[in-house]
Amino acid sequence: MVGVLKVLLWAYGILLIILGLTGIFFPDWLSDSLFAVTDISSFTKLTIGMLGAIYLAAGVWLAAAGRDPLKDISWIKFVILKIALSVVFVVYALTRSYVEINAVNISFLVVDFIWGLAFLIAYPWRKSRV
Repeated sequence: MVGVLKVLLWAYGILLIILGLTGIFFPDWLSDSLFAVTDISSFTKLTIGMLGAIYLAAGVWLAAAGRDPLKDISWIKFVILKIALSVVFVVYALTRSYVEINAVNISFLVVDFIWGLAFLIAYPWRKSRV
């Protein structure tokens, strides 16, 4: 399972790096293509760019953790928590009518759920010591 964890960490890290760079350098395109919002304010561009920087940093360290996942187990815990919180927030945003139910929002839920499930399956669970 360590090999699977390596691949998952590298792949998810690269995905976050790409999303981060896109948020930093192309916030208008990201907003338009993912959320169908074409006219965003300067503050929204700043916010998307800052979130992009966070995703970029997390992606770099997740990919780096892929070299030795058991040594960097905290990064696996981080990514599982990040995915779980993302799924919970999208459900919350849908129930509060922050966004409407559409293919993009549902795909965020499904894709994040699949990634989270993959990390949980590959996680190196230990038997509790008594």
